Amino acid sequence: MQSGKLSKAEIQKVREFHDRIGFYGTAEKSYRDSGLWEYLSYVKTKDSHDSICPVKRLPVREKKYLQAMFLFMLACPVLFIPKSRQIMVSWALAAFATWFARTSSHRNIVWQSKKEDDANDMVSRGAKSPAEGRMDFIEQHLGVTLYNEDGSERAPGASSLADPNIVSGTGNQVGKLTYHPKPKDTSGLAVRWYGSVIGAVPEGGDQVRSKTPSLTIPDEAAFQDNFEAAMTAILPAIRGSVDDIDGRGGKLLAASSVNQGYFIEGCLEGRTADGDGLDPAWSNIPPATLQGIMPTLPKGMKCRKTPSGLWVLEVHYSADPAKDPDTPEGRAWVAMQAQGYVGGTASTAWLREMEIDYEAKGGNPVFPFLNDVQSPIWTPPKSWQIFRKSHRIRRAAGYDFGSTNPSALVAIATDEQKNIYTEGEIYEPCDVVGEHCARLRAHPQFSQFESIWADQSMWWPTARDKHGRKTSYAELYAAEGVRLTAANRGVDATIARMIRSVHWSDIKNPSLFIDRELNPMLARELRGLRWKEYPSAATAARNNNPEEIVQKDNHAADALFYVLDKFNVGIYQKIISPPPGTYGYADMEHDRWLEERAGIREGIVCL
Repeated sequence: MQSGKLSKAEIQKVREFHDRIGFYGTAEKSYRDSGLWEYLSYVKTKDSHDSICPVKRLPVREKKYLQAMFLFMLACPVLFIPKSRQIMVSWALAAFATWFARTSSHRNIVWQSKKEDDANDMVSRGAKSPAEGRMDFIEQHLGVTLYNEDGSERAPGASSLADPNIVSGTGNQVGKLTYHPKPKDTSGLAVRWYGSVIGAVPEGGDQVRSKTPSLTIPDEAAFQDNFEAAMTAILPAIRGSVDDIDGRGGKLLAASSVNQGYFIEGCLEGRTADGDGLDPAWSNIPPATLQGIMPTLPKGMKCRKTPSGLWVLEVHYSADPAKDPDTPEGRAWVAMQAQGYVGGTASTAWLREMEIDYEAKGGNPVFPFLNDVQSPIWTPPKSWQIFRKSHRIRRAAGYDFGSTNPSALVAIATDEQKNIYTEGEIYEPCDVVGEHCARLRAHPQFSQFESIWADQSMWWPTARDKHGRKTSYAELYAAEGVRLTAANRGVDATIARMIRSVHWSDIKNPSLFIDRELNPMLARELRGLRWKEYPSAATAARNNNPEEIVQKDNHAADALFYVLDKFNVGIYQKIISPPPGTYGYADMEHDRWLEERAGIREGIVCL
């Protein structure tokens, strides 16, 4: 803001400047008339890695992908941004927040991180550490006068954007930026954005429920355990259509690199599974209101609108021309960035943080070869189509129960050569027992199942019958015509090793076939299964990793393991041993040792 007495002409000029900067823009003009674009020309960022020139202009003009991001922020009341790291997304969100504070009086903006300290880093570290927080840095450097190309001062100058309450330190607290509290400053100039506040909070719904925020920015939302609760608390404050908010109502902008959880589930809502994995209907066409200024998205970006109506904008590092691996400069950047990842660009961490691989999880894959879409494991022999009509065929199923999580039934069958084939699945939460059991009975092979082996928890007295008496889900299912048999618990790791050593010891000649068309969720889960690893590097250095499978996204996989553990088709009595020195042979020897320790009867490799 200006200091000292201003003339009427100067006051009018600054007022017009503020009105122009603070204008949200209109959907009819694809937001090209928004004051955001002029405001961004005054925004400076800090590059801590550059010791010569750390203060730099936000490169919106040079980076088309940043323009696309800001357009989506303007147009979408709820926007999820799955992203690569190192592409300035956090700086862009911080710049948008400080501009949004200037679009009206009494804006209430909340930046939410997993930990409060991280949120403070993004907002402010207080008057004693000016410009330490990113938004505070932007605010402090708005006072630097910019010049036109001919050397003249750009009137009325960026200094008139600086908020006097923040610059003076009065409104600069740890985790909170409080803008000028009154409609006019000491010079008599109107403060368009008076009463606006930006606050930093940790994760959780209670942190935002009572604040009624104008704008909420959950940073690294995929790593916030309580992000779903926060979303539930924020949504009532959001109104307006997806394609036209015009600055009214609430807004939520959530950005994150990939981690399994509610954020990614939201990004992929309504996804369908096909032979090659997930197809959540991505497009390079932005919302209709933006197509007048940007008909298609830049390379490295794609978007989708979910069934719930929120927009998702994926931003890959290749969207930045300086990081595009199709160029020599980009290849050099990727090579440099990959040096910090064990395993380089093939590591799970790189796939999650840089490649936006939604299926990448921590730990080594249980079945790494399943990523080969050409594997014969996915292609049952043609002879199976003929034999499956034979009366000599044997069929069974495994079942994993869930009421809020999915329940999964996986059907299998075996031919005369003891090959095993999957024959379909049912994958849904058991919301209503009667309706769910009706869908189980509707499976084409239901009447031919020798047994349906299910998790032992089905026999625990955790349900209520129609009279309110305690009972088990197994009894409720039996009353609906679905009779289950108790499976062994905790067999997933043992059966997974059995599958590798017996069925997939020679992956070119498998004896267990997964039909991806009939069992899309099973195929997805088997590809995603990971061995558990210690979260701490120090702990991992002192101990071998636990021989357990990560218990997440494994409902159909567990159903398969239950039935393979019990459905003895004769292949376990006599095994063609893999040759010594192979992985399959080592797995088989390990299984034998486990059996001897567990006292399993001689002659059966796995039960």
